[in-house]
Amino acid sequence: QTWYSTMFPVIFATNSFLTTWALAIVIFLALQQHGYMPHRHTNQDQINLGSFLLAFTLFWSYTNFSQFMLIWAGNLPEEIPYYLRRSREGWQWMGYALVIFHFACPFILLLFRPLKESAKRLTQISLGLLVICAVDVIWWIEPCRSHDGQFVFWIMDVGAILGVGGLTGWMFVHNLSQRPLMPIHEGKWLEEDHPHG
Repeated sequence: QTWYSTMFPVIFATNSFLTTWALAIVIFLALQQHGYMPHRHTNQDQINLGSFLLAFTLFWSYTNFSQFMLIWAGNLPEEIPYYLRRSREGWQWMGYALVIFHFACPFILLLFRPLKESAKRLTQISLGLLVICAVDVIWWIEPCRSHDGQFVFWIMDVGAILGVGGLTGWMFVHNLSQRPLMPIHEGKWLEEDHPHG
């Protein structure tokens, strides 16, 4: 059966924005902590990073709720099976987990300024969002059918995440070690844009 949603491209893009920003925060704070960044950031810079993370989290929640509301209100036979099948046979627990850990927890935590000022806490929140974003992708694409008697069906899911994610991560770390962390000619550009005198 074919299923479609005009909100899904927006949800996909929002999830991509959120994971990209969360990963950028983790990498930036790790590099900063180990002294690889030439300039130290201020507390306000870190608060801004956390505030953007909160904004992406809220936008993810808004787009997902909008899709749910539109499909549920429309009550069309070609659309409602998506949520009906994800409301039983254990799928409902994944839905609850997404609501709690993809919206409620990060929303509440990122409201507190001290948590955003703490590099350790902000890193932990960002890592948690990366994990729950992966769960969200499984929620999108995993077939909603019974796996009775198939106790190791989840190995394919784990293998796909580790395989694709591991290869991508290796390539990223390799490229990161081969290139400068800051723009080499940034000072030159600043001089050209803002000459003295």
